[in-house]
Amino acid sequence: MPEKISERNKFKLKKTAREARPWVFWVGRIGYAAMAVVHLLVGFLAMLSVFGAASAIGTRGALRQIGELPFGQTLLAAVAAGLLAHAFWRVTQAIYDTDAKGSDAKGLAMRGGYVVVALVYLGLALSAVRVTAVGAKVKSGAWAESWTAWLLAQPFGRWLVGLAALVTAGIGIFQFYQATTAQLRETMRLTEMSAKQAKWGTRVGRCGFAARGIVFCIVGFFLFFAAVNSDAAETRSFGGALDALARQPYGAWLLGIVAFGLFFYGVFMIYLARFRRMVGD
Repeated sequence: MPEKISERNKFKLKKTAREARPWVFWVGRIGYAAMAVVHLLVGFLAMLSVFGAASAIGTRGALRQIGELPFGQTLLAAVAAGLLAHAFWRVTQAIYDTDAKGSDAKGLAMRGGYVVVALVYLGLALSAVRVTAVGAKVKSGAWAESWTAWLLAQPFGRWLVGLAALVTAGIGIFQFYQATTAQLRETMRLTEMSAKQAKWGTRVGRCGFAARGIVFCIVGFFLFFAAVNSDAAETRSFGGALDALARQPYGAWLLGIVAFGLFFYGVFMIYLARFRRMVGD
């Protein structure tokens, strides 16, 4: 049975490679490069905030910081294009099943997760476009609070927000799973990497996924309270979760550790931009 499944997956991946154009895979690599830029800056800003040298943290804080650099609007436009590329790649993964997740319940859930990730980065890209086009200030957490308020206003709104909290926390737990099992190695073309590259790629990836797991679990925690209290103001974005972490006992140490992890996740995105196993490879 395992051999039959393996052969079926091989046939499916070859069929996908024929159907998907080669430029699609290059779009995916550009997307990972944009992810690297954003997460490197998120981690760096979080490190600076430990010493009181930065007030804006989180993904939207990183976008704001890019916009304030020399030639910042041009850089921000490039990052926005890269984030759009990443969203496009995630949708491609879902439609073509490039990672051979299958069409059973588990596989469809994983592919649906790719679509959710695509929507998240589409929203982030649109925020970057707003800053580039009209110079709008990106208020950290405003988008999360507005979406939570919209969900709460729907029929069974508290249940919908509660479901969102479970999904978010589940994503965080899955990040921990990837960190502890080194499942991330399955996504890299290890045969094209030196032993040193493979070793350090795995290490920085593990640190990055663990840090993201912490942040996602915190976001899910606050979403749960937003559902219980039917109050969108309880919601926290990525940056809000980092700020909440900093306010805990020994918060500076905790934030510093997570900041390094997020920076390492950005480094891991550089590895993926170069060595990600794409279906056509």
